[in-house]
Amino acid sequence: MLRSLEAIDKADPPRVYIAIDGPKSNDAKDRKQVVACVKIARERSSASNVSTLIRDSNLGCGVAISSAIDWFFQAEAQGIILEDDLVPTENFFEFVDEALEIYRRDVRVLSIGGFNAVPPKSISSSDDIRFSRFPQIWGWATWRDRWQSYRYELPSDSTGDEFFRVLRWCNYSAVQTLYWQRQFRRVRDRDLDTWDYQLTHLAMWQGSVSVVPNINLVENHGWGASATHTRAKPRFLPHGTGSIAVKDMPSFNGKTDVVADRWMSAEVFRSTSVGLIRRTRDSGSRLLPSIRRSACGEF
Repeated sequence: MLRSLEAIDKADPPRVYIAIDGPKSNDAKDRKQVVACVKIARERSSASNVSTLIRDSNLGCGVAISSAIDWFFQAEAQGIILEDDLVPTENFFEFVDEALEIYRRDVRVLSIGGFNAVPPKSISSSDDIRFSRFPQIWGWATWRDRWQSYRYELPSDSTGDEFFRVLRWCNYSAVQTLYWQRQFRRVRDRDLDTWDYQLTHLAMWQGSVSVVPNINLVENHGWGASATHTRAKPRFLPHGTGSIAVKDMPSFNGKTDVVADRWMSAEVFRSTSVGLIRRTRDSGSRLLPSIRRSACGEF
């Protein structure tokens, strides 16, 4: 948390909003860590440009983060969202500030991301940025009018329309479609406490895209035994950060970087045949019934 705040201090934003979830019940270590974070937040809240949202009880990753972003956009029309395990570069803030202005009026753009794991050989764009169908949330930004369409509770799909929307969004890849239908079902069933798959669902539903730099601008230190989801160091984490030019960003021409997105699907989400089987095996669920339920639109 301190490293993230130090990076924010260097950027000198006009206003800062700090949200902290409450401690988990009967978890002394977590309570101690939350108390330490609250102390830091309250020390900083004495500054006129710092606002805080401190919960007394634990809401969990999904509700805590999504409702904190709701709180943020009640006050701001656009802004940057950083979780406490992310350390952005100074260039990240320059890039995001410029991109927020350039793409503000293009409602096809859902968000601006600052993290990039895709190696150069798997990027077809020759620009410093690319357009992706995947929202990148390890250091990102968006606008209030885009976020207002976000729903933490995924809508039901009694008609089965979602299956065909996902199929088109996945460029008619059956394996990728099964992967995302499975993840959306886990969110609905409360088997997965998160908020970011809902953002991907929004991108899929609207057909919107995200702007992503082709060079990584954010370090992620949020893996390990105390992490919420990422216990082991992700194999796709890039080595270090770089910088990009922030001027003359291209307009969105309706095309995403298919090559880079294909790499993301395989390496980050593991939405491949092998990855789908492993995830199904690890969760103890059965794959074929999931396929039938997806095709019928039952969730």
